[in-house]
Amino acid sequence: MEGFQELEDYATEPLSKVELEFSSTKVSHSVLSQYLKLLYKSRTVEELHNNIADSAVFLNALDTFSSCFVEVLPGSIPDSAKVSFDLQDSKRWGVGFGINSNSEGGSFSMSASLKNLRAKADLSIAEVEYSPRSKTIGYSINHYDRMFVPLKWESLYTFQNSHKKLTQNVAENLWGGSLAFVSSDGTNSIKLGSFSRTNKIAVEHASLELLKEILPVSTKNFVSYKYTYDTVEDEEEPRAGHTLEVLNELAFSKDTQFHRLEVAGRKFYSLTENLVLKGSCNLGVIVPWAFTNSHINDRYIGKYKKGFSSYGGRAPPADQNLRGKFQPEGDDLGKMSELNFEGKLQFYNTPLLSAIGVVPFIYGNLLCAEPHKCSSPKSYLKDYGRGSIGFGLDWKTSLGTVEFSYSAKTFKKPQDVSAEFQVIFSD
Repeated sequence: MEGFQELEDYATEPLSKVELEFSSTKVSHSVLSQYLKLLYKSRTVEELHNNIADSAVFLNALDTFSSCFVEVLPGSIPDSAKVSFDLQDSKRWGVGFGINSNSEGGSFSMSASLKNLRAKADLSIAEVEYSPRSKTIGYSINHYDRMFVPLKWESLYTFQNSHKKLTQNVAENLWGGSLAFVSSDGTNSIKLGSFSRTNKIAVEHASLELLKEILPVSTKNFVSYKYTYDTVEDEEEPRAGHTLEVLNELAFSKDTQFHRLEVAGRKFYSLTENLVLKGSCNLGVIVPWAFTNSHINDRYIGKYKKGFSSYGGRAPPADQNLRGKFQPEGDDLGKMSELNFEGKLQFYNTPLLSAIGVVPFIYGNLLCAEPHKCSSPKSYLKDYGRGSIGFGLDWKTSLGTVEFSYSAKTFKKPQDVSAEFQVIFSD
């Protein structure tokens, strides 16, 4: 922030009034005045000094301005001040490319953005996403309102149409919209929406159980709350801290009713200056209440984890002649719960590799299908647990992170399909 001079010499001088003035920007001046209303509460020069510094942080968080020049002038009455902001708007439109994590091992995306469409420092984004494994395309239109409730809540309106392969015999087409309210610090998020899902089935390879399961159209109306706690300071090279995410979702419609709970955590331990241990745990469960009526679209399907392209029990094909001829064989109808652990030892500042953003790692994971069926840990792990150990490389690019992993040893069940070498995208 340029042009703001230190005011310590006048710190205790009283102020009876503070006025605001904005120039050069196309963002509504009344909206900006409301956004920076803490300045009006300044009653001494020192308070004004501190509040201007805080205002600069708030303005930067909007990601709307390329520069900010501040000048403090005499106000319209004695013992008052006028704070003048000269705000240069950043480029109004842009095109971006990225890679994202999803249930299919990752996707490529291309987006076009437009800023300040409503003169509220808002952001509109149209995105097209391609998943190479399933060769499917989806799109979404998003509108961010960062000043929904200034300095308290932001809102996100989304319309999307997506296509993805649930299993080898089922492809989902989803369309609908949602509205999310996110606290300014990112800790709390409330989301509500409605989606319609249609499924395309490869009938000749499907199981009888799948044919009975699939409805022509299912609707999911939902409301969810998500709590996020994050103490990781450097997401590019996380060496300490932890994150916790808790999701509570309720789905309600004529043909879909369920209650979902999910907990995800990460913990980073700095063992040495360049050796970091990352531990992660993910638990998801559809609570088996009496009213529960979920579909394959809602349940947990085991696929694309390190060491496995597919895992979990399957219903056999209806056609007896097809049995034993395809891998994976049969249909994963989805599980009501899952629990996964992973330990990852990362080697930072490795000669030659660190210069191109590559971080080697050693990993081990444990994948637990249907943990709600656990009666004793020993018998449960024998019947439902599987895992792998191996090594790989994380390549951090401007688009996102590409993970190359090799599974040296896989501990699998009879119906699992292992994968030695995998490439997984994450944002």
